[in-house]
Amino acid sequence: MKNDGALTWAHELKYCTKERSIGFLALPIWYTVGLRYKTSDKTTVSIGVEQEDDFALGAKFSHKIDEHWTVGVNKVYDNRRKPALKRPVFDLGFDVSYTI
Repeated sequence: MKNDGALTWAHELKYCTKERSIGFLALPIWYTVGLRYKTSDKTTVSIGVEQEDDFALGAKFSHKIDEHWTVGVNKVYDNRRKPALKRPVFDLGFDVSYTI
């Protein structure tokens, strides 16, 4: 994929001090990666992944309608949410914003 400045990557390694934490590659390290891609002047896609002993994945799509209005949708999958928490592993959200 050609990178004409529209694609931005970020990588991060975090050392975990929690007792008995096993993260990325069975080490006490968490790995996070994110990217943002501007598909056009008005549309942006953002994706983030965090890998520890479990993982979470999030994606957001936003589109600028005009100089004031922006709409978006985001989806999160987080398998760190255990069934005992009684919270679903998926979240779906919608954004509508107005900028003055």
